[in-house]
Amino acid sequence: MTPRKIGLISFAVLMVLNSPLTGQETPRMSSVLTKPLALGPISNKKGPNNDNMRYGVIFPFQIGPKMAAAFVNRGVYTTNWNYDFEDGNDLIVFDNVDTIKPDNAVCINRSGIASDNDFNNQNRYFNRFPVVGGFVPYGAKIDESSSHPHAGTGFGISQILTFPLASDGTFSWNSSPICRKIEIFQFSYQGDNFQIVSTSLKNESNPLSVPNSPWIILSGGISMAIPDGCDLLFPVWARNETIECSGISRWSRINNSWQVVSFIPIAYSEINVHNYFEPSLIREASGALLFTARDDGRQNPPMGTARAQDINAWRSTNGGMTWAQVLHVDQARSGPMCIGNSLNGIPFIVGNPIINEEPGSERDLMYLWTFDSRSNLYPLCVRDALVDFGPNPYGAWYVDHPNSSILRLYDGNLHCYLAYRVRDPHVFGNAGVSNPSPQSGSYLEEVISMYGEQVSIWKF
Repeated sequence: MTPRKIGLISFAVLMVLNSPLTGQETPRMSSVLTKPLALGPISNKKGPNNDNMRYGVIFPFQIGPKMAAAFVNRGVYTTNWNYDFEDGNDLIVFDNVDTIKPDNAVCINRSGIASDNDFNNQNRYFNRFPVVGGFVPYGAKIDESSSHPHAGTGFGISQILTFPLASDGTFSWNSSPICRKIEIFQFSYQGDNFQIVSTSLKNESNPLSVPNSPWIILSGGISMAIPDGCDLLFPVWARNETIECSGISRWSRINNSWQVVSFIPIAYSEINVHNYFEPSLIREASGALLFTARDDGRQNPPMGTARAQDINAWRSTNGGMTWAQVLHVDQARSGPMCIGNSLNGIPFIVGNPIINEEPGSERDLMYLWTFDSRSNLYPLCVRDALVDFGPNPYGAWYVDHPNSSILRLYDGNLHCYLAYRVRDPHVFGNAGVSNPSPQSGSYLEEVISMYGEQVSIWKF
């Protein structure tokens, strides 16, 4: 399928807004998407009785001068285990979105039954969640004359939850105790094959700790890391002895291994007020950093079915040392959200909107919003699942977990891609989805910017 191009200017009318936080007038992006690339059914399944697998959350990133890859989560859609039941993750290498094929996918990890040393080596179910991390592309440079010392290497982390087994060998979200772990990967790509160099596992007794700090990293964010000199800045969800928080971690390559070396907290969670997680991070053309985090704590009604949540963003002009909130819109979205950057440096937020203060099915719609220094949002509908796909026979569509990447592909040109998943509704118990819809899968769509100088995060 060919990536579609989504218009940010309707009826070819040029709309102008103030560039976020600078006051300078900047044209909005000119188009975004029509027939997206969709990765649907998974060919290499676990067994003959499990044909209900679809690709889900997807994170594209640059791995070479004209080569990209994507971490792609493998979701299992069955009647009984339809709530975040994951089969692990693949990596797919590509240089052209039109020709992506998962046939030669690299296996990153798989879920399944294994011995858990946190529970006296009892067999438990290991549910492995999406992989996200950072990568310095092969051939990357620090500047015009200096090669990046860590080009062709990177890292990834995958959150794991382990469950006690039921008598039939399955697991349940209602079981107890559930244990959290983190799997850490070291990756390499030197222009030939993408390789997993090593893996390590952290658990609650030996967590992924930030050196010389009280902070422990719980999981990665919802966007890939961005470069900062020879290091990588990676949005993460963390906690210390008293509070949970989303912020940015710095990763350095030490002794041939990417390691977390520091953490800067930004968005603190507060009981019954804020619950900040799934953070994302970009760098503006000016060099300033912009950060967002999903907040599911402030809901109207609290934890009800009609969940209306805020949109927030923070900005740093001193490399992330201090942050100021620059965007706050009350109860404008529901579900995951992410910040992205167009080719000409216009930031945008992607997520599921609240329409007329009536969330309804929550995630049938996906919007892309540009915004200005007065916290005004300028929306574009990226996906209306009810219009595009028709009604879902099992209830609402889930068009969610968006992120974006700027990639340089086979044609030598830069492309900004929006990545998200489409899936059938989460179902508990023994009634509901048994066969996933043909529309379910991972989606990549191109965001087009006609005006302004193109900005890339990598030099080659």
